[in-house]
Amino acid sequence: MAREEARKVSKADAKHHFALVQRALAAADDAQRDAALGEGFARFGMGFAYALGELARLENTPGPYTALSEESGAFLLRWIGGARLTKRADDDERRVAVGEEMLLMAQGHVRIGGIVARAILSLPESHPQRDLQRAETLVRQRLGAALNEDDPSSFVSSVIDLLDHGLAAEDEAVSLYEQARQRLPIEGEPQLPRRLDVASLKFHAKLAIKARDAGEAARLKEQSALARQRADAIGAERSSDRELRQSRMLLAMLIDVDESNAAVAATAWAAARSGESVPDDIDRIVAYHEGRRRLELGEHETAAQLFAPLIDAARDDYLDALRDADVQDRGEHFSNLATYHAFALGALGRWDEALRALDAARSLRLRQRAWLRTIPRGRTLLRLERELHAHERGAPLGSTATAATPDRADAGDRMHGQVSRHARVYERYRRLRPQFDASALVSPGLAEVAAALVEHEAVLSICSGFRGTLAVLVRHGDREQPSRAQWISEWTHGYWMRVMAGDEARPGWLFAMGAPELGLEHAAVLDGLLAAVDADLGRWIAKAAREFGVRRLTIVAHRYLHLLPFWALPSLSEIEIASAPSLAHLLASRAPRPPSSRRAVIVENPTGDLPLAAAESAAVQSALCGAAFAVERFAHERATEALVAPALRRAGVLHFCGHGRSEPDRDRASALLMHAGAGALGLPGGDPLGVLAAAAEAWEEQGDGRRHTHIDGRGRLHEILRDDGTPLERRLEFSVTGTLWTSYRDGAPLRSAELWSAGDIGVGTRLNRLGVAFLSACETGSGGFEPVIDEYGGLPAALLLAGVGAVVCSLWPVPESLTLLAADLFYRRLAASGDAFDVVTALRESAGALREMPRDEARARFLAMHEQRLQPAARFMLEAAATRLQGGPERPYAHPVHWAAFFAVGKPQIRFAKGRDHGTAR
Repeated sequence: MAREEARKVSKADAKHHFALVQRALAAADDAQRDAALGEGFARFGMGFAYALGELARLENTPGPYTALSEESGAFLLRWIGGARLTKRADDDERRVAVGEEMLLMAQGHVRIGGIVARAILSLPESHPQRDLQRAETLVRQRLGAALNEDDPSSFVSSVIDLLDHGLAAEDEAVSLYEQARQRLPIEGEPQLPRRLDVASLKFHAKLAIKARDAGEAARLKEQSALARQRADAIGAERSSDRELRQSRMLLAMLIDVDESNAAVAATAWAAARSGESVPDDIDRIVAYHEGRRRLELGEHETAAQLFAPLIDAARDDYLDALRDADVQDRGEHFSNLATYHAFALGALGRWDEALRALDAARSLRLRQRAWLRTIPRGRTLLRLERELHAHERGAPLGSTATAATPDRADAGDRMHGQVSRHARVYERYRRLRPQFDASALVSPGLAEVAAALVEHEAVLSICSGFRGTLAVLVRHGDREQPSRAQWISEWTHGYWMRVMAGDEARPGWLFAMGAPELGLEHAAVLDGLLAAVDADLGRWIAKAAREFGVRRLTIVAHRYLHLLPFWALPSLSEIEIASAPSLAHLLASRAPRPPSSRRAVIVENPTGDLPLAAAESAAVQSALCGAAFAVERFAHERATEALVAPALRRAGVLHFCGHGRSEPDRDRASALLMHAGAGALGLPGGDPLGVLAAAAEAWEEQGDGRRHTHIDGRGRLHEILRDDGTPLERRLEFSVTGTLWTSYRDGAPLRSAELWSAGDIGVGTRLNRLGVAFLSACETGSGGFEPVIDEYGGLPAALLLAGVGAVVCSLWPVPESLTLLAADLFYRRLAASGDAFDVVTALRESAGALREMPRDEARARFLAMHEQRLQPAARFMLEAAATRLQGGPERPYAHPVHWAAFFAVGKPQIRFAKGRDHGTAR
């Protein structure tokens, strides 16, 4: 049946077959020929093999078609066996589909089954078709048949597959290796002994690394010894053989971890290099680790030479990543590489290059997406990215996926129906993706940064690493050298982790920010952090600022250093502190921007559980109306994404008074909580997600109390459980842009919302006219700081990407009453600013006013708001806030935990249109 299907060739398909055959015959080299053959098999499967055979049979004497047909057989086996011979993003799924077709035509022949197993194992680890049990069964069937038929070649090849892919049991690995060794050498297959040793080396090296990570010393010793035995059998000569080099890389990794002598580790890494002039992915990994060790040895020139050729490929890999896990892994690697390179260059006194290297990884994806939004193809790519991300979330794609739907098969693509929609979208994404203009993402140098600054202004670029901290201060007027640049060896990564994270006995600031369940007192933890940082870094900065007369300092910080509230350091109290995601963003923020409209949107209490939101909205509206702004309020059930998003396209100011959530390890999932319209989805009221969860039949466990299930016609339901089995939160991914979310307390629903995610805001929303966005919501600012990769993400980044001029948000949770005062002070300054509004100055002045505000003034403000027409709950809370201040300190908000929570990012100054906007206020 399968053979007959392969022979069914339409006239249109025959034309495509012939065109690909002609491409293969006209190829200038093996790579071009492989590309043509790969495209043929990927699109037509075994039908392409049949077409080649027919062309060969038509030749009177064996000619080019016969030769190509014979070559294609070997190509097909290599391709299905896992060799990446095409550039297609859906290559993995297509090779499995063609392999299954070939296995069916071969009526389950065990040798073909072994090759299909390799195709299955070449799928990404999380792929639903990567069935390890079936792959192992196919390989062991081939192994059993080889024993029965006394086929030494198939036996050895099967053992290689079991070891190479980690399918063998640990207690049988040595026996399998020895049995295979007894069957060697085999005439005509001289490569098998080395392939066997390489597979065995890889198997034992991986087990040794697992044993090391698990703290199993005896197992580590045993597996390390076996890995070294296989390495000795292979020999030390350089080789271009990929599997051999991969095994040597694993061995070098093992030596690196166990070896305290940096020189020995560097030598082990160097031995894994291929020596080729053009490095491949293995060479790049090896050079990275060797460079890291050379840097440790103080061999800065060698380290810089090793790192420099790696930058472009690592950058492209990072920018190509779409899955959250890939973004994290590749982003961490690129961030580390750029940092190491900067340290090496700084040690050599090449500060302009070091400054560029420091900035190379900073918010690179944010810069890339900003560039993509400027070109039509780029906007299509971003929509496809959103669909791919939705697939990862488990949302149903259906007909609402994107405007650039890729469901139509390309002409002559017989295998289209056997490839998942996700893979098809990924392939369309690959084809549309433009070659990046390197100049669009290049980081500015010293002279460019200095030229963008004004007198008495400076920028501090600072990052930490295992060798210390690099700090580069650039000010107006610098040309070839920065005003101050220093490698401070004492301030290592370990130093910063002690300062910021504390220890088990006394958890520090990072735990206060990221682990609210610990119940840490923010004020006390912040005191400890500020004292420690001010004693070293704060005074270092202050001394340089005084020396050079710096009055405004923009800090571009690296990774978790973003979480430091530099503006709260006592030593810097006389300096105006701003922050920027990168030097490139700093320069971009100085570019001219059209005036923003005098229209404002206030989003008030979408989830209905913030009584003081009405008082805050009233205060903001009063200030803005006094400055000739037309104000539109979206409160409670009107605070939906569907209503707010269109209004924002015309607005110059957004004030969001509600809840937010941040997910630092999944920045696209950080979100504003909008009103949940579950009824519009046909879901019951009360606890709709609880009803769906109760009806779910099968859950996929993910560990740590996390699990998910697919609900037919609805999407994927995610659930996080407490230790006692009661729900902590649930979310339903019901569409590409839709997520319904509920949190629980004691098993009962606490809060429900539709999540307006950072991913949707950054891709699907155009807010070029919006000058200022003030997020009066907890957890909106901290979500912008990635602790692992050097990327500014979350809601602030999404709003900047959407076109917002400046974003004001909080770095840590702030009580409702305090947020009310902070917003009131800020908007009073905006209202008094006229047409040009300095966001940084206004925020600094507001913080200062809050810090110095007397108790009686704060009480008077609360009581004045109490007199407004508010709901009883809001009036009660205002009265309670005023009452709590009685008998308290004279300056109740003098502690930085109160006045220093808010910060601004983006353009420091925003211009507004002159005169009153004649829109309708509501």
